[in-house]
Amino acid sequence: MFAKVSQLMDYVDFRWQTWVLGYDSAFQSEFLEDLLGAVSPVRIAIALIVAVTLLMGLYALFLLWHGGNERLTLMEREYWRLHQRASERGRPLEAGLTPMQLCQAISEQWPQAAIAADNWAKYYQKLHYDPVSLPNKQQKRHLRSLRNRLYKLLD
Repeated sequence: MFAKVSQLMDYVDFRWQTWVLGYDSAFQSEFLEDLLGAVSPVRIAIALIVAVTLLMGLYALFLLWHGGNERLTLMEREYWRLHQRASERGRPLEAGLTPMQLCQAISEQWPQAAIAADNWAKYYQKLHYDPVSLPNKQQKRHLRSLRNRLYKLLD
């Protein structure tokens, strides 16, 4: 068994010596001819353009896959759900409103919802900006129920 492992290691070392350390201009030309056919500056330029385009496309897909899926926290989702519902039901609201500004905008459009919006905003701020602890399930459930009550007043 040790002999087989030793032979495998020798083979790996041989391939390393020939492919990496022994990579000279003759081997490079032979490799390019195998890859491109007749080597010419135009073919090399086309191959480089294709390779760079392919790499850029893969990078763009990677960014779309990872960058497009920004994960929102539970509190951020809570805020954006109310913001979106209010924007759909009334005049569009600008992005970047604080919870109290969102509450004020809702109160202006739906005066009957002013108290519910104020309750939601105060509770939201209490949970979201408390530096001591994260909200527990019961608190999250209560915030969601405040939002659902507010939804009913927006209809």
